[in-house]
Amino acid sequence: MPVAFGHPRILAYVLAFGVGVATLTVAGLATRNNEPTPTPSPPLSTLPGPPAQELADPLAPEPFGISDSLEYLALSPDGNLVVATAYHAPSHSMGFGYRDVRLLGVGPGQQLGKTLERDGWWHTGTPSGVAMSPDGKQVAVAITNFDGKKANPDVRDAYTSEVGIWDTATGKQTATLTGSKAHQLYHVTFSPDGKYLAAGGAILNKTAQPDGGGVILWSAVTGKMVWSNLEHEAIQTQFAFSPDGKLLATAGNDRTLRVWESCNGKLLKAIETRGYNVFSVSFSPNGKFLAGGGGDGMARVWDVVTGDEKQVLKGYKKNYNVPEKLFVRFLPNGTLLTAGAAERDDGSLKVWNVETGTRVKEIANPNASVWWMDLTADGKTAVVATYVVGTWQKEQRLLIVPLTK
Repeated sequence: MPVAFGHPRILAYVLAFGVGVATLTVAGLATRNNEPTPTPSPPLSTLPGPPAQELADPLAPEPFGISDSLEYLALSPDGNLVVATAYHAPSHSMGFGYRDVRLLGVGPGQQLGKTLERDGWWHTGTPSGVAMSPDGKQVAVAITNFDGKKANPDVRDAYTSEVGIWDTATGKQTATLTGSKAHQLYHVTFSPDGKYLAAGGAILNKTAQPDGGGVILWSAVTGKMVWSNLEHEAIQTQFAFSPDGKLLATAGNDRTLRVWESCNGKLLKAIETRGYNVFSVSFSPNGKFLAGGGGDGMARVWDVVTGDEKQVLKGYKKNYNVPEKLFVRFLPNGTLLTAGAAERDDGSLKVWNVETGTRVKEIANPNASVWWMDLTADGKTAVVATYVVGTWQKEQRLLIVPLTK
């Protein structure tokens, strides 16, 4: 569903450095007049099952060439198109670079490398999180703007945020969502029907350091903000909507998972994570369970209604260098959960049976680390941004990984 309203205003000064990495989201929105009426979910086993024979498969097919490092990415539901934020650094220099957004075709007859057009230069507004509409016809980009004229005496006043909408066929911007009071935006996602957009961002202190954050939700039809909650004590690294769109889960650096009523932002449940941050969240297909990827190298599954921890899935070491980057995604059958981690010693993708706690598949990715991950709508394929250990993003590959045969 196209949206048609104003283009972004281009600011006068160059923002030569980007927003730090934070999170991918999956979104939806409920019918506003209907409050969610969740029912107790069937129990999951809280004890891990017996070890299963792990299947180690090579990542396939071969990665396609990307000359610049990728920071955020999203996959179209059919798996034929990737949208990614790319960082371009000067050759052989540690100087400032710039960011743009690429459309990367991965299906038959597709071409790689189309850059989204923007009025002015990306330098004036730094892109970060990206999302693909359910029909694959639109791309949303979270953007942080910087106006150097307002940088003193209160640096945070120089920052504003917006979400841009692009047409994937033409690469041209068609709309801008404004009204956010967040100084910086990191992530954005469409609702399942493509009518709504949610974004996560940060509030800055006077020295432009993150000092809290939250979630903003817009109508993609009218461009108007529906509700906003920026009262978290820390940046919200990721959020996800339930499959029916009635619930919104948020996770972040404040070590608490929250479940909201998506139509009005009413808090329904707060789940403390006992001393570790949660980087990513994913609802089960029936909406009764919530999975989270923790900074302790473990994935967990909670009951959405009671908040009870139902399963702990071990497989990665605690990573002190990147303590919060563990991606989790439920597969459509509801019993399997896949994960990838920014782990120095283990960049593999793992798949667990969440009912038994058994790891049933491991896809090898030697001497590399997962930087970002997304799944096709049918859950059969993952797109993974991965980089060689020790090079950060200088030696990066984009991989299309079959999860089922």
